Amino acid sequence: MRSDEPLHPGGNLLRLITAGSVDDGKSTLIGRILIESKAVTIDQLQAAAGARHSRTIASDAQIDLALLTDGLESEREQGITIDVAYRYFRRGSTRFVLADAPGHEQYTRNLVTGATQADLGLVIIDAGKVFATENKIGLLKQTRRHTALLNLIKVPQLAFVINKMDQLNFDPKAFHLLEALVVELCDELQIKPAGCIPVSALTGEGVSSSGPNLSWYKGPCLLDFLGQSAHKQAHFNRVDEQAPLVFSIQAVARDQGETRDPIRAYLGWAAQGQLRKGDWLIDFASRQEARVLDLFPARLAELDGARTDQHDEQHKRQEDEQTVVGEPLALILDKELDLGRGDTLLGAKVLLEEGLMQAFHAKFCWLDDEALNLQRRYEIQHGTKRLKARIVSVDKVLNINTMYFEPCDGVITANTIGVMQIELQAPIFALPYEISRELGSFALIHEHDQSTAAAGMILKRGDSGGV
Repeated sequence: MRSDEPLHPGGNLLRLITAGSVDDGKSTLIGRILIESKAVTIDQLQAAAGARHSRTIASDAQIDLALLTDGLESEREQGITIDVAYRYFRRGSTRFVLADAPGHEQYTRNLVTGATQADLGLVIIDAGKVFATENKIGLLKQTRRHTALLNLIKVPQLAFVINKMDQLNFDPKAFHLLEALVVELCDELQIKPAGCIPVSALTGEGVSSSGPNLSWYKGPCLLDFLGQSAHKQAHFNRVDEQAPLVFSIQAVARDQGETRDPIRAYLGWAAQGQLRKGDWLIDFASRQEARVLDLFPARLAELDGARTDQHDEQHKRQEDEQTVVGEPLALILDKELDLGRGDTLLGAKVLLEEGLMQAFHAKFCWLDDEALNLQRRYEIQHGTKRLKARIVSVDKVLNINTMYFEPCDGVITANTIGVMQIELQAPIFALPYEISRELGSFALIHEHDQSTAAAGMILKRGDSGGV
């Protein structure tokens, strides 16, 4: 399922995800953001106020703000976030899609799922929680793990929110100490944080305005920071006119043509590049060429229908416009090609051999409770393509305490981050993840029950003997 959403004229869109250790106040902070941005209705407030389960109560609202995001009954009973909860809000002309990821270690896989589409990662830190060992203090292990994962997934922007400053009387020395620990962690991971912001989700200070207790802090409040980040991301999201076109096919729709000639439309989206009527495309598998006779916006729920008058009208409006990466499209070619779900069409500028991969090295996060087994065959899901895969070896794993990759000498269990080598049954068209998040990401799936075993990011091509 894709969450891509085209930008509306005159506005920006920012997808963000919260992360951090359990009980750092992520859900409460999101509840505060929703209230401050007027994204909560009176009915929702009344429902939260009357909920059976309650944790921290906001003195001004007299409700548990976390209940605005913890929608599952089991979450309310346990006082934790289990699933990834998505919420939507607006500030000015900017729209936000916010994912609240669980903090517990056993639900780390949910963070990986939610972060793959994120433009900004917000790591929430409880100002009163640090880990002390050998006369040295540091951030909690789960905070370090989540930061490493967001960096691994290459979330474009990464910022830190120091929450619960009210419990430390808004002491600037405490904030600067935590800020120094954040900088130390980022130096270890070789990343540059976008910001470090002090807040109190409970009182609201630092969220929509600094307030008198944070007068010593000279940076933007959280919501202003998010607006600035959305403006930056809008620039990054512009379609690269020079990027070669890669079009992933999800389905084929046929109209038998009772009142006109039969139509075969190839439905999918552009993973990168631009597409216009008249462009020449190449089928990656057969190397056959075809020209685009027509293209128009498509809703994948309408696979068995012909092109409607509404589609015709949309097409007329879009005919001279640029296509948007990730936007569902339907293509009509000048010849019928034997294509289906998982196939790839490439633009004429694409050098086929550059993206042809049947073996590669990849970073991964093992998501399954069942340990990795090199003797077992897995399936790989790359875009819309699925085929058999074999894990050749695990070369190294990340030590969460030192943030260095070390040789693998043990069992790979849930939440392990490492580097592996993979061979595929057949070649795919892929690019390193640092070049294309869309073409460089994949999931490993168990053959026997179709459950997800790992999420991965391609580093480089490897040598292959095939599966």
